[in-house]
Amino acid sequence: MQLQRESVIRMQSELVQGCTKSQSIVHVWAHMMKTMFNFLLQMGEIDELYAATEQLTMGKFPHFFVDHSTLARALVRLESYLHKNNPKLRLLQTDVRYYNKQACFHSYRYLNFVVIAIEAPLTIGPLNKLMNVHHVYKIPMITLNSMDYYTKIATGIKAIIYHQDLYYYLTISDEAYSPIKDTLDLRNSPLLLQSRSIMGCGLALIEGDLKALKTFCRYHVIKGQVPTGVVKITNNKFLLSNISSIKIKCKKQNLTHSFVAREIQWVQNIHCGCVMEADRYVVTATSLHCPLDDNISLSFTPEFLTNLPFLTEFLSDNNELNLINDLTYLNESIQASLPELTIAGKEYQARLAIEKAASSIYRK
Repeated sequence: MQLQRESVIRMQSELVQGCTKSQSIVHVWAHMMKTMFNFLLQMGEIDELYAATEQLTMGKFPHFFVDHSTLARALVRLESYLHKNNPKLRLLQTDVRYYNKQACFHSYRYLNFVVIAIEAPLTIGPLNKLMNVHHVYKIPMITLNSMDYYTKIATGIKAIIYHQDLYYYLTISDEAYSPIKDTLDLRNSPLLLQSRSIMGCGLALIEGDLKALKTFCRYHVIKGQVPTGVVKITNNKFLLSNISSIKIKCKKQNLTHSFVAREIQWVQNIHCGCVMEADRYVVTATSLHCPLDDNISLSFTPEFLTNLPFLTEFLSDNNELNLINDLTYLNESIQASLPELTIAGKEYQARLAIEKAASSIYRK
């Protein structure tokens, strides 16, 4: 019994020692894992710090130094400061994404700190709206009494910056000065604000006032056939000029329609799922709205636009013209008998011949 008791006590002691050693190993192992995890986190922060420093040296905005919430709070404080100290100024961009993508900033070191100064665009109250850039595309239109002439608006305006609720607008005559960012710095731009209280060519283009267009923009009557081309008017309407042959393919309806052009200029409607080949041009309808009757019957009847600037020179007092606007599509083209243009006279042709001869002598 004594021997058995001693054997059990010895066995118990060995078991206790073994358990103590195993618990110590587990504790040490857990401590090592925790230390390694913290070390990995620190290494990750160091990598992010290094990447952010590289972004800073390359001129990119580092999110590691200025996160979303910090930047949002800074913008709120700036708005509050402007409201209190200079209420005439407005913060133009309050969206944090703008500063993350497009904002300019400067960085420098102060003691143990990195200071990042962001350029926040400011504006005045009358300009605190998101203005739209409207591009101007000049479309040649055939005259009504002769196919040897066409009209074209004479303005050199390429684009108009405009908002219907603002008192000012801007016109762009050189595409090099078109804004490439969401903001336009008028301090470094040759573009000038124009008042909507005084009519001008740019305002006439926006408002669509034909009388003002003829007064401030003017129209040129050009001798020669209208240039060959296809102009997209809407998602499914195209203005065809001086096109010889047309082929329209509609795979969904298993239909191919080919015809020779009978008019110099007309509007062709392209149905959903159809492709039109007009000489060297290939166009497709881009409208997301497809009428249900497109699956039943397709119509390829041409439509026509009215050259109102030219026609109103002869029929200015006709009340019926007031019912027609610049996007009225007519279903028939009729021949008009109008007085001959002044530029078609013999005296003008003689002067033009003298100018051409003088020009050729000058080139020689």
